[in-house]
Amino acid sequence: MKKRFLSVIAILCLTFLLSTLFTGCEMDENNFSDQWTYDATDHWHESTRENTDEVRDKSTHLYRSANYEKIDDVWYYVEPCEVCEYSKKTALANNSVAAIEKIGYANLNDAIENYDGLGEIVLLENVNVTNEMTTQGFSAINLTKDVRLNLNGKTLTRVNAKSLFVITNNATLHIDGRTQGSSINGTILTGYSGNNNGNLIIDGGTYTATVSDDCEIQTNGTCNNSNITARNATFNSTDDTFYLAGSGKFKIDNCQINGYTGIYMKAGDLEIRSSNISATGSFAAPVANGNGANSTGDGIILDSKSGYIGNMILKLDNVNITSENGYAIHEALTDISTSSAVRLTIENNGTFTSAEGKESIKTSEAFINAVDSGSAMSEVKSGIFSSAFDEKLLAMGYELTETTQGYIVRETVENL
Repeated sequence: MKKRFLSVIAILCLTFLLSTLFTGCEMDENNFSDQWTYDATDHWHESTRENTDEVRDKSTHLYRSANYEKIDDVWYYVEPCEVCEYSKKTALANNSVAAIEKIGYANLNDAIENYDGLGEIVLLENVNVTNEMTTQGFSAINLTKDVRLNLNGKTLTRVNAKSLFVITNNATLHIDGRTQGSSINGTILTGYSGNNNGNLIIDGGTYTATVSDDCEIQTNGTCNNSNITARNATFNSTDDTFYLAGSGKFKIDNCQINGYTGIYMKAGDLEIRSSNISATGSFAAPVANGNGANSTGDGIILDSKSGYIGNMILKLDNVNITSENGYAIHEALTDISTSSAVRLTIENNGTFTSAEGKESIKTSEAFINAVDSGSAMSEVKSGIFSSAFDEKLLAMGYELTETTQGYIVRETVENL
């Protein structure tokens, strides 16, 4: 009986001890603030009890992203901690208009000269490019190395001339215009005479030609490998908004193109997806002018022209094209009698609206003959067209049907 009594006492004592221990742990858990305390190096949770320096969860700041902030007319490179509310701020040089990470530059040219391929050049202010800032021998800033430029919601403008950048030496200019308000005013040339190629990648932003009657994006006619990729952007010009005279791979995705002529093409492989093209200029037939091109007012014109590489490929996927006074799509010959090996593909819907009385797709007799012989190709598989066009342009197994909406391309009944 005595042993049983002692066992009961022992169990009660142990139970009391354990309950006290766990209660103490729970109280200890609740004795620290939920808010982070921090200094320039670390962050931690402070104890809420008096007369103690005890802390929990102390660790160094964690930085993984950065931004720029202007405070009292001084730009800072700001690195926020991902855990607490501390931000490390590094002051940039006075009057900085661009920066590469923690180094600011008062001149865009200096930023480009010091760019080593790591990170990106970020615009901090709107910048006007004057003649004094252009490269000797060019009327633009000549880029001969790969450059990544983040417009950061700012505007870069070429003043008193048309050309902002000319990209050569097989370099690539990558423009990030995704921040709202990002824009460029001035022509960008990919490549230069003498087959000196350049490449351009644009992601977001608005791009506008500053000189009346000039294009916004241009390839040089002597170049055979100048490539352009543009997505999620808007392009404006009072001339040919895109002038693709040289050969290369051209990809346009989810863009708006506005101009006198939308795209004037003489060479290359052009693929357009989920985009809109609006041409508002007066119609003019293309003429042989030796160099360059006259604006025709067409949505897209493919011009087989002497002295150019030709061999154009045009693929349209869910593209809407409107020409107020010309043709939605215009294949033409200016100073040669035989069409180059043009290949045209239209698929996955899209609308094609020409001026009243003009075909939706205008082609030369030479092109139709080339399609018949197999030296050229046309496969129109989809779309709504404002007017009829030569049915030889349809892909095999497709037909053109007039409806209240317009002329619709669809598979023939026997293929359904």
